[in-house]
Amino acid sequence: MLQAARRELPAASARVQELAEKADAAAAAAAAAAGDADADVGIDADELDAIMKTLLPMEQQLLQARLELQRVQQAFAAAAAEAAAVRVEGGKVGLARSVLQYMRSRAWIKDDYTSAASAASSSAAAAAAAAGDEDSIVHPLVIQRRKQAVLRADALLHNLLQKKLRLKETLVRLTRERAAAAADEALAEPSCSLVSPKKLTHKDTIINL
Repeated sequence: MLQAARRELPAASARVQELAEKADAAAAAAAAAAGDADADVGIDADELDAIMKTLLPMEQQLLQARLELQRVQQAFAAAAAEAAAVRVEGGKVGLARSVLQYMRSRAWIKDDYTSAASAASSSAAAAAAAAGDEDSIVHPLVIQRRKQAVLRADALLHNLLQKKLRLKETLVRLTRERAAAAADEALAEPSCSLVSPKKLTHKDTIINL
């Protein structure tokens, strides 16, 4: 039985390689059509069932492990791209923080800003205008616009920090899933390489990572 398995190993390996390349090509076509880096493996359930029926159990295990690894790799790439976009937004976050601190240091925004303060500011502006000191006038509408700008900057800062935290959690989860999928593939691969492990560990494997 062992000798028979050894004789059938090259043909089985070639069959797994051919079927996996077919699944890989279908996945690439689906991803290109959808324009989405997070596209799932581009092969429908009926076709996958037909492929699985032609494989030995050990070949099925190896193919499933590699397809799962490919799916996790695609999800990881999408999350990494989103994290890169968030890092680009980091500059805006820093600017928003600087503007917020500067405006607060100049007392342009106060929590106890009321209509009475607005009236007092208007009275001071009128008095300054009567005195001819136009440079010292700060119109209440200007103060209100500055306050709104600071509040928007504060909200932007909060939203970006929350998004960055969620992306970190996603990347950690996908890293663990990728490691688990790679371990499953490593466990499945030796069972298909009783004699010639180089057949399935060659650089031209099913998934180019």
